[in-house]
Amino acid sequence: MRASTPTERALVRLTREIRAQEAWIRERGRTLAGYRDTYGSASEADHYGDGAEAIYEADWTALRKLQAEQDAMRERFLAERRLAQ
Repeated sequence: MRASTPTERALVRLTREIRAQEAWIRERGRTLAGYRDTYGSASEADHYGDGAEAIYEADWTALRKLQAEQDAMRERFLAERRLAQ
């Protein structure tokens, strides 16, 4: 089924973005310990940038934001369907 309304297209886009963010997180270790293995800890002398802790939090915050947008868009989609009936 192809997305035919702007709301459906937005849901498809958000789903893709969520999957990409989940893959990004998974590739970097998924857990804080995994991120520390990838980036190093901010408490280590040879850490990367702000360290794994800040990167981990930013990545998960971005994922939660996308999921909240998707939830809101899903509610909008359902409301539009109810109005169309």
